[in-house]
Amino acid sequence: MVASAFLFAGMGAMVKLASGSLPNTVVVFFRNAVALAFLLPWVLGRGTTLRTKHLSEHLVRGLAGLASMYLFFYAIAHMRLAEAMLLNYSLPLFIPFVEQAWIAEPVPRRTWWALAIGFLGLIVILKPGFALFDPVALCALGSALLAAVAQVGVRRLTQTEPATRIVFYFTLLSTAISGVPLRITGEGPQERELARRIGHSRAPAELCGKVPADTLRDMLRRAAMVLVPTTGNETFGFAALEAMAAGLPVVAANAGALPEIVGPEACVARGDALALLRVPADRPDEREAECNLEQGRHACARHHPCGDHAVAEVEQAEDADPQQRATRARECEQWQQ
Repeated sequence: MVASAFLFAGMGAMVKLASGSLPNTVVVFFRNAVALAFLLPWVLGRGTTLRTKHLSEHLVRGLAGLASMYLFFYAIAHMRLAEAMLLNYSLPLFIPFVEQAWIAEPVPRRTWWALAIGFLGLIVILKPGFALFDPVALCALGSALLAAVAQVGVRRLTQTEPATRIVFYFTLLSTAISGVPLRITGEGPQERELARRIGHSRAPAELCGKVPADTLRDMLRRAAMVLVPTTGNETFGFAALEAMAAGLPVVAANAGALPEIVGPEACVARGDALALLRVPADRPDEREAECNLEQGRHACARHHPCGDHAVAEVEQAEDADPQQRATRARECEQWQQ
């Protein structure tokens, strides 16, 4: 148990480091994919039977565990590691309630005193006041609650399933669901080859083709980042500009005007797919998002038919309220179209 806790804390530290340059979805996926890569040979080598009659219970346990992981990794990335770990370790406080609701196991009277003291300790960790309702801290608590659901699910499964099979199904399910979704927009000569590779590898990618402006804006609102891996000489990178106007981080190929638009530090050599993944491109904070928005609008203005007058107009609007900024961004998008 001590070794398990030590390794769990070590994983939290590595997640904290990885979260500095990778989105939460990517960290969760690779945590599960690496675990599956190590687990699969061991399971197959031992000849463990993977057939099960309790697939629905594996599914509940897996979904609860994966949702807990997403929330826990998000909390680690946005608060102190020690506090995130302590809040996650509050899961024993939720187990009695989950057991009572799921398997109708009553909570002994003497346990209520221990639960009361435990929740009082949580309030101390959360620092009484407005911090009690901090969304990040609530994410950590939500992670503990879902982890309690997963633990009770494991308890039920151990009555009929070996530990190896329980771990295998959780890792397999988590890897399959947490596969990082990639949506590719636009048309080009490589579209057929991309479709063939996606179908062959069953990668979590979707070829969207040419999409309407409204659909593109909706996709940008839901995106974590935008890649512009062009191999041509872009004279003006509309895709990069639209992403920056939406406040998203952009990684682009070093082609045409893209280095000037997104900055040379966010550009990689043409055709280097692995380099696209190595460039830090985490979801920006509010100041970085505002910077991306302003850079995108300035770039629009520089290429606007009104030239310097449009640049001056954007600069004068920099201190405007959010509604005026949004209006200006929409005008910029309409001009691009």
